[in-house]
Amino acid sequence: MAPDGVNIRPYRALILDDDERFRRLAGDILRVKGFVVDTAKDPSEGVARIDSQNFHLLIFDISMGGRGNRDWLDLLGKLRSEGKIDSCLVVVVSNYGELPEYLHESFHDFHVDEVMDKSRFHIESFGERMRQLAETKMKLNRSLLVAWTHGPREASAALFNLKVAGKRVRPDSKDFARFQEELEDLFCRLFWKAESILISKLPGGRSGAGVVKVQPVVRGVAHGPVVVKFGDVADIETEHTNYDEYVVGMLGGNRSPSIAATARTRFLGGIVYSLLGAEEFEPFASFYASASQDDVRQVLDHLFLSTCARWYAAPMSAEVYDLAEEYRTWLRMTPTNLETAWKELKTVQGGTTLKFQSLSSPVAIKNPIPLAESPFITQTYRCITHGDLNGGNILIDPDRKTWLIDFFRTGHGHVLRDHAFLDVYTRCAILGPGEATLDERLQLEQALLQLRRTDAKGVPVGQLQSDNPSLQQAFETSLHLRSIAAKHGHHRTSIDMPDYDVASMFYATNMIRFYHMATVQKEHGVLAAGLLAERLGL
Repeated sequence: MAPDGVNIRPYRALILDDDERFRRLAGDILRVKGFVVDTAKDPSEGVARIDSQNFHLLIFDISMGGRGNRDWLDLLGKLRSEGKIDSCLVVVVSNYGELPEYLHESFHDFHVDEVMDKSRFHIESFGERMRQLAETKMKLNRSLLVAWTHGPREASAALFNLKVAGKRVRPDSKDFARFQEELEDLFCRLFWKAESILISKLPGGRSGAGVVKVQPVVRGVAHGPVVVKFGDVADIETEHTNYDEYVVGMLGGNRSPSIAATARTRFLGGIVYSLLGAEEFEPFASFYASASQDDVRQVLDHLFLSTCARWYAAPMSAEVYDLAEEYRTWLRMTPTNLETAWKELKTVQGGTTLKFQSLSSPVAIKNPIPLAESPFITQTYRCITHGDLNGGNILIDPDRKTWLIDFFRTGHGHVLRDHAFLDVYTRCAILGPGEATLDERLQLEQALLQLRRTDAKGVPVGQLQSDNPSLQQAFETSLHLRSIAAKHGHHRTSIDMPDYDVASMFYATNMIRFYHMATVQKEHGVLAAGLLAERLGL
C-alpha cells in the first residue's frame, strides 16, 4: 500500500522485435497493466533506446528477421557483457516453438528471466505474467516516498558533482532530467523495503560521485541514518571491490562501516554504508568548523592511530621510485587539464614566477604548474591508503570517533598520501574563503616552511604569529598531522620529509581543478605549491 499522496511509479518496458504487429499488441497489453512502453524494430535502434533510457523490462525476440538464433544470442551476450541490461528483467520470445537445449543453457548464462513461445501467446495471460514477473523478481519499491531535507533544489544539487561515462552531469544538459529520474529509481532499489526515506546531501569527494545521508522508515519504525554513495556504475563497482579487498577486517577502533545494500540502474550504481552503533554523525568539515583544537587532535589521533592503524602498521619496505609520476597518475594531472583550470584563475599571472593580485605586497613565488611534469625520484614507503581523505569522507560520531566512507581510490600507495592530502585540504578548502585573506594564508604557509625539528613527543616545533583563530587552528592542525606523518613515515626525529612535501605540492597544485572552491582557496593552493617547489629545489 502506497503512503497517502505518493504516486506508484510505472515500470518501463522495451520491446525489441521486428514484428510490428507483436510490438503493437504487446505494447498495448503492457500499457493496460500500467507499464510505460517503448519499442524498437532492430538491434541498433534497441541499443540506442537502452543507452538513452532506464528500463525495468526488456522483451527480446531472438527470431527477428528469420536469421539464426546465434546472431541474436551474440547481441544478447554483448548487451549483458557491457552491463547495459544488468538492471533489467529480460524476457526472450521466439517463433521457433520448442527451443534446443543449447539455447536454454545460453539463456541461463545470460541471466534470462523468462522464455516465451510466440505460437502460444495468450493476450489474457501475457500482461499479468509480465506484471507478476516484475513484482516478484525486481526489488524495486515503486511507492517509496523520497523526500529531501531542503526540497527539490537539494535533490538537483546532489547531481551537480556527478561524473557519468567520463562526463560531468550539467544542470543545463538534456540528460539532467533523465539522471534525476534514474537517481530516484536507484533509491527505490536500494531501499525497497522502506516506506519512506529522508535524504540530506553530504559533501562529495573528488571521484565525481555523490554522497548523501538517508534516514529510512521501515514498517513504521524510523531507523538510524545510513550513508549512500552513488555514481557511475563502473566506479561504484570499483569501490565495492576495494571495500572487499582493503576495508573488510582492516579498519580498527570498532568503527568499520558495513555495506547494507547495493543496486544499479542503467548508468548509476549505489552503495548503502551502515555505521552500526552511530545514531548520529557529521562530516569532518562541519565538525572542524565548531570544534576545539583538542577535539580536532583527538579525532585525528583516532583516525590515523586507530581507524586506519592496520593500514599503516603493515610491514613495509623502502622503495626508490618517481613519486611525482605516481601523484600525476593518481590525480590525473595532465598538462591539458591543468592548463584549462589555470586559465580560469584570472587573479594570478606570470611565467616562471607568479604575481598574485590579492596580495597586498608583491612576493616572488615559483610557478608550480610546469613543475607538475618534472620527475622526483626519492626513497619512501608504500602501504594501503584511503586515497581521498577530504572533509566529507571522514564522519565523526558523538563519541569523537571516526568512520570512513568512499573507497573508490583506496589501495596501495605512498605511505604519507592520506596525511598530506588532509593537511592540504584542511588549509586550503576547509579554511573558508571568508576566514582568511591571501596575505594571512601566505603567513600560514611561510610559518609551516620554518618547521625543521620535533620535540621529545615528536611534535613539530614552530609558531604562527596571528590573532586570527581560524588561521591558528589550521596551523595547529597541520602541526599535528605532520607529527603523525613523521611516525608513519619512519622519520621519528625530523620533520624534514621531502616525500611529504612532494605529495603536498601536487595536492596543493591540484586545488585549482576544484571547480566548486572560491578563488582565494585556489590561490592558496597555487601559493602553497609554489613555496614547496622552492623548498624542494625544483
